[in-house]
Amino acid sequence: IIQYYQIKNPSNLLLSSYSVYSLSVKNLYEIQKSINKTTINTIKQTWHRNNSCYIIDSNSFFLYQNFDSINSHITYKGNGAFFGEKKQYNVVCTFPTNKLDTTEEYILSYWYYNHIWDQTFNTAIIEEWDSLGNSVSYNYYSPLKTKFIDNWWYLSEYSFKPKTKEGLIKIIFKGDEKFENWFAIDELLIRPKKNDIYRFDTIDEKPKCYMNNIEVFIDSISLQN
Repeated sequence: IIQYYQIKNPSNLLLSSYSVYSLSVKNLYEIQKSINKTTINTIKQTWHRNNSCYIIDSNSFFLYQNFDSINSHITYKGNGAFFGEKKQYNVVCTFPTNKLDTTEEYILSYWYYNHIWDQTFNTAIIEEWDSLGNSVSYNYYSPLKTKFIDNWWYLSEYSFKPKTKEGLIKIIFKGDEKFENWFAIDELLIRPKKNDIYRFDTIDEKPKCYMNNIEVFIDSISLQN
């Protein structure tokens, strides 16, 4: 998956009024060569590792959940995904705020199954409680707001700031029973906005690299050197 700025920068502007650009196949290939053997080795040797994830700052909080312990008939990656009924308040994950920095912004991202567009009648909720059990923050988002689509899966991303160091945050889903009464999400990641998260995997005997929940192209030529 390639981001907009990666395509725009090496492109030629054809029509400014509609932002029409041309991009050669050669330049497109250069864009896709976003990570190589040297970069991978640097990350693996110098960055902090937590299970399959790497982050440059060992003091930064992040949370990754692949739901592979759940036996699912639909998944985005791996063996499992989270399934829930829209009519219920589905608590997907809960974590304390004692390791979060109240001055920093964090990103929640996940892949959302949007079969025939009916799954979008659902709401993602980030709710925070203080140490006394009082709700101090309640933010809700629509999974329709996405930058990346991969077949029937949408990548949803939201930012939030914790308000207390002694509280609790819950990620909740609640929706309307339109078309289907269920929803599915996969590959949930919470990370500091200022730091990237890398994850390496092997699928079908092919090396895979993910940066901030998005698969990036691996330069197979450099990996063989």
